[in-house]
Amino acid sequence: MTPHSPINDSPSAAPTAPRRKPVPGKGFQKTRRGCFNCKRRRVKCSEHRPECQGCRRMRLPCVYPATVLPDPQTVSSAPTVKVCLDHLRFFHHFLAEAYPPHPYGASAVWQDVAALSHKYEFLASSILALAAQHLTVSNKADYSVQALNLRISAIRGLNNALSQPGHSAADADARYAAIIGLTFQSTYMPDGLMEFIAMMRGWMLISTTLVTDHQTSMFRQFTRESWVGSMKKYIEEQHETTDDMVIEDFLASLRILQPLLQGIAELQYLSTLERLAVLSKTSPREALLEMVFCYALTNKMTDEDYTSFTDPSNYRAQILLAHFLLNQLNLDIEHQISLTNAYSIPTMSTMIPTITTLGHVSSTASSATPSCTTAVPDKYGYVPPESCNANYGFYPNWEDNTAFAVAFGLSTVAHLAQAIFLKKKFCWVIVMGASWECICFIARALGARDQQQAAYVTVSTLLFLLAPIWINAFIYMIVARLVHFVIPQRRVAGISAQWLAKIFVTFDVMCFIIQAVGGGMLASDNADTSKLGQHIYMAGIGIQLGCVVVFLVIHSLFYREFVLNASIGKPETRSRWINSLCWVVYIVLVLIVVRVIFRLVEFGGGANSNNVVLRHEEFQLYLDALPMLIALVMLNVVHPGQVLKGPDSDFPSAKIKWWHGRSVAFETLELSSTHRSG
Repeated sequence: MTPHSPINDSPSAAPTAPRRKPVPGKGFQKTRRGCFNCKRRRVKCSEHRPECQGCRRMRLPCVYPATVLPDPQTVSSAPTVKVCLDHLRFFHHFLAEAYPPHPYGASAVWQDVAALSHKYEFLASSILALAAQHLTVSNKADYSVQALNLRISAIRGLNNALSQPGHSAADADARYAAIIGLTFQSTYMPDGLMEFIAMMRGWMLISTTLVTDHQTSMFRQFTRESWVGSMKKYIEEQHETTDDMVIEDFLASLRILQPLLQGIAELQYLSTLERLAVLSKTSPREALLEMVFCYALTNKMTDEDYTSFTDPSNYRAQILLAHFLLNQLNLDIEHQISLTNAYSIPTMSTMIPTITTLGHVSSTASSATPSCTTAVPDKYGYVPPESCNANYGFYPNWEDNTAFAVAFGLSTVAHLAQAIFLKKKFCWVIVMGASWECICFIARALGARDQQQAAYVTVSTLLFLLAPIWINAFIYMIVARLVHFVIPQRRVAGISAQWLAKIFVTFDVMCFIIQAVGGGMLASDNADTSKLGQHIYMAGIGIQLGCVVVFLVIHSLFYREFVLNASIGKPETRSRWINSLCWVVYIVLVLIVVRVIFRLVEFGGGANSNNVVLRHEEFQLYLDALPMLIALVMLNVVHPGQVLKGPDSDFPSAKIKWWHGRSVAFETLELSSTHRSG
């Protein structure tokens, strides 16, 4: 080696510097998938599983993160879209077949609902759940699991939506459409009766609280009338009646159940079932239409009654619901509806699997049941009309009866004050009639709160039948006094004024006696006696109607003569009052005729459960009580005491007539004596 060589091999040369150890992690690509210990030590993790090299060497527990983040370089820039083909099939099936079938002709509405569903996830879940359940029922495929999952999602989303205020009509329509879809889905679900009842109640709540303006809603045509009307359109005419034996067994089964029921809700439900069964005897078609209203019976219950009625341990309510479904099956709804879609009418026949076990009960009930049973009264004492302890054929309305009691009471006070102030003694007749009407409705109002108290029923019924006779007699007395007061001859149609009143009042009393006897016989349990009583009562009503019509003719003759006399003489204020009173008499007589015809129709149907008039209190209130109230008020406004004033305004008393006869006799004797002396 030369001295200029770069390498000096001599021992005196400086030693070479030692090589450095590599820095851990330097020169390696960083990663976020290492274990927690390596991250804490800030060293490169070998990422061996289940234990990396560093943790094995250090004898540390090797724990990796639970979620491994993807490598940024391996993530694709194109998004991945998951398409559920089942949901597409459900949506198409909803548009084609599975949309709610009622009311009929509303397919265009559900097309709009489908278009609206993309804005509301709960609405989309609802219509998809309905379609999936419909596909399952139609045996095209089994989508029961998907239907249940979608239903749960729809209910959860709808509850969240209901907890927030709606800001537009579309929000309200979406909620309304979702609850309708869930309701109809429940009719296709096995054991879905309780689900159906709950959804019906929610449907009612949403329709009455959220859909405030029905005119702007897409469901504005969904009215009660549209449901009934559309069903009428598609129900075929009945050519065969239902089996009467089955209906009798059905009614007998209800009578066995009746004593076990508790609460007004259960009793009203049973009463409705009885009415449906009786109606199905005469017209299955009308009974089928009546069932539209029966589906919503639970909606009218209070929260307390609804909770009790739907309690799984309330076997009484479950048996009532089973009877409801039995009645529906007896009407054979699927064969009575002529529709292209065989699944558009959910019969709910599978909602109670044990419904067939009631067949033995109904088949043997008719031979085991008595003629009537004693029912358990509700808090106001009401029991169904067919019960042994029933006092009413309807549920008395306390508010209406109280209002009539107050109105009749005010009219009574006014008539009493007018009779005293105008000094007309014969007005005690109208005071009696008005006071009897008032007492009658006081008793009816008290009876509405204590319906097991028979005294209220007896008093109110007796006074209700008798009170109008006082008003009728008062009209006879008014016209007779007008004849005595206005007509110079003091007679009309050849009858004197005094005998006019006596004759017609006597006939009125006779009619009442005949009607009372016939009405008592109508209540007999014997069929022949009841039929004879019906004929007797009808005869009494006919005689009364004939008397009123004849008196109308006599009053017309009097009025014609009065008008003729008034046209000859000078019109006076008194004549105008007489004219007004004559027209009031006309109106009151017409009101009495209305009342008599109503009673004729009422008892003409017989005292049985088929008589619709006896089952509705409104007929008595507005065809008997209201005409008599109008008559009393009109006689308050144009009181006869304001017209009959001065001489000859009233009949002379018997004492005056006796003195008048004595004076005439003395005058005759004196004239004869004078004639002899002359």
